[in-house]
Amino acid sequence: MNGRIFINVDFAQNRIGGLIYSRTLTVPDPTTGAPVIENVPNLILVPTNLADDGTFTSTLQISPFTDVGNYAGVLGGSDSEAIAGSLYVDNHFDDQRGGEEEYGIFVLGKCGTAASNDPALCASGAAE
Repeated sequence: MNGRIFINVDFAQNRIGGLIYSRTLTVPDPTTGAPVIENVPNLILVPTNLADDGTFTSTLQISPFTDVGNYAGVLGGSDSEAIAGSLYVDNHFDDQRGGEEEYGIFVLGKCGTAASNDPALCASGAAE
């Protein structure tokens, strides 16, 4: 499983949310065994409040507003320059596979810092 993540932290409102997008899954072709790349649904990080200690936890959804799992994490470093977290999702593919489970972790640097995972995204203004 591969994908990209964008997380927005609103310090004025003390809220966090985001999106995991451009997700793909590599599976073997049932006939040839050759790898086949499938697109899978985006995951919406449902916005939630930040706790006083910088931790957060909330629900993951696929469109349209279907709960499929949870995510949690923590802001860290000086001026919250980094974020780390994990996610769990199950039964969220459209192809009726059934029984699938997905676990993931993420570690991101704050836009404008050397640790930023995607300087181009930060520079585009999409992060604001």
